[in-house]
Amino acid sequence: MPGPPRKPRALKLIEGTDRKDRGAANPVSYTEGIPPCPDHLGPDGRAEWKRITAELSKVPGLLQRVDRATLAAYCSAVALFEHCDKLIQERGLTYVGGNLERVRPECKIRNEAFQQMRAMAAEFGFTPASRSRVSIPPAKGDSETDMLAKKYLA
Repeated sequence: MPGPPRKPRALKLIEGTDRKDRGAANPVSYTEGIPPCPDHLGPDGRAEWKRITAELSKVPGLLQRVDRATLAAYCSAVALFEHCDKLIQERGLTYVGGNLERVRPECKIRNEAFQQMRAMAAEFGFTPASRSRVSIPPAKGDSETDMLAKKYLA
């Protein structure tokens, strides 16, 4: 489909841009919650899984158990990015091959992993650009009017 990818309804509700006339008539709903961490993730991927699921679970309705594969791919890309970054720091950006100075393959792998990370992070609303469009509405009873009423009526 042309254009930007659709946002999850939970993000639209948080942003205040949800409109019933634009959404699906019967939106699909899955089980909310943190999916189990996949066994295939290495230690770095598991660390990122733990970190990011703790943050994502703070937004009600955003994280669902079916998001496991997308989150796993994100965490794997983060781990690969960090691994390549460490190798580049240890070995440098280039090496001499034959008579030519060449860019290390780790640079290309790191850049591809970053592109994957960024694409998947935008899906969940945790890139700087996607996050700037998200604001959490005040909890029920926490509006400015309610707070003033509590202050002056108490």
